[in-house]
Amino acid sequence: MTRNFRLLALTPLALALAACGGGDDATSGTELTGEPIAEVPAPEGQTWTQVVTRTEEGGYLMGNPDAPIKLLEFASLTCGACAQFSQQSSEELKSEFIESGRVSFEYRNYLRGPQDLIAAQIMECGAPERVIPLADQHYARFDEFGQALSDPRMQQISSLPEDQQNAAFAEISGLLDFFAQRGISRDEALSCIADEAKATQMAEQMQSWNSNYEITGTPTIYINGNPAGVTSWDAVKQRLEAMGAR
Repeated sequence: MTRNFRLLALTPLALALAACGGGDDATSGTELTGEPIAEVPAPEGQTWTQVVTRTEEGGYLMGNPDAPIKLLEFASLTCGACAQFSQQSSEELKSEFIESGRVSFEYRNYLRGPQDLIAAQIMECGAPERVIPLADQHYARFDEFGQALSDPRMQQISSLPEDQQNAAFAEISGLLDFFAQRGISRDEALSCIADEAKATQMAEQMQSWNSNYEITGTPTIYINGNPAGVTSWDAVKQRLEAMGAR
């Protein structure tokens, strides 16, 4: 068990509740009740998808920070349902909702286990504006990542010295190569996953999220501070349109 694995023991609630998938995606009865919201121009020389900031609660917010509709997703990098949501939503969410300035999107890396922690530490090595695109690219090749997790060499990691286990996972899972191809070098990635202060900070974030939000699975979607209760893009899209994002 690595140091990072032990740090996750700080968040037993997260590990107990964080199933992958779930939510009631019924959309019948959703009506266009809100008045259409006017588009909000982006700052000169930019598009809203280029405006990304790290939030005080540890997420990454893309779009108009003052958007009248605020979409928040807690997602696990090892969750197939999160990958499906990203694959379904990414292009349309950006082009039709975020770019209009009507909707902002905040993404938070939710840690269901130590594998999430290692992947999230590498992903967050880069600039804030890279995190959401990197998450989408990771989810786009999720089947490949899932196959790597079944590699027989994974079973041998626990026999390695503790200070080598996280690096071995990152190597065998393909994470080092994946991020190196996208601007986060292998040395930088290895340095980030060895950062125990960052791992502790992420574990403490998990405790805070679990105290302040109803997270029973991933993805968990919030809209304007309220749990959406749905996990498919079609259902979320209908909610956004009903609120005036059209």
